[in-house]
Amino acid sequence: MLPYLNKNFLQKVIYLLYKTGFRPRITDAMRSPEKQSRYKRRGWSSVEASPHLVGLAVDMVMYSGADRELIKKLSEKLGLKYLYHGGGANRHVHLQDEKLWSEIQKTDITIISDSLNSWIKSGSDKKDLREIDTISNVQKFDYNFSTEEYGRILFKVEDTYGEKTANINSGIFEPGEYSIRINFDYLPKGFYKINVYENEIFTSQKYFVKY
Repeated sequence: MLPYLNKNFLQKVIYLLYKTGFRPRITDAMRSPEKQSRYKRRGWSSVEASPHLVGLAVDMVMYSGADRELIKKLSEKLGLKYLYHGGGANRHVHLQDEKLWSEIQKTDITIISDSLNSWIKSGSDKKDLREIDTISNVQKFDYNFSTEEYGRILFKVEDTYGEKTANINSGIFEPGEYSIRINFDYLPKGFYKINVYENEIFTSQKYFVKY
């Protein structure tokens, strides 16, 4: 149903669906430039450069009034732009990641969208999990934190040479205290640096040794 959404935006969408009991349905997510042009010709959209073209927007239907109010309230906390628009049977909730969209909307969206749609049609870069080396001596990394607002945690893992080995995204955390345990059994033995980002802001750096 979702051929492509930006992974950070997708986490927020899944969180909203979870909080509304997965009642709403997504009717529109990733679009091609050609589809966006058709939408504009038919009067369904007033713009050619839409966040839909780069997986930064979704439309939702089949929600109750209470669902819609909850989505609106949580969207503000998650940094999402909320719109309730359309006419007649096409009335729907539109959500977009305003921060990510503002960072790229001045670029050539058509080129980016064409590249993403080609990637989707090719089946993306599917890596067989069996190709990943595993080591019997499992090591784990624990990260404890507290937050006063809604947000996400991102761990960027680098090896001794500064090469990225993994990006690990959390889901959405509500205000409170948490402990995250990450299993690094797929990593070769070695020394690793872990950069921690909370709501896309660098907060700390941890070190991890895989024996």
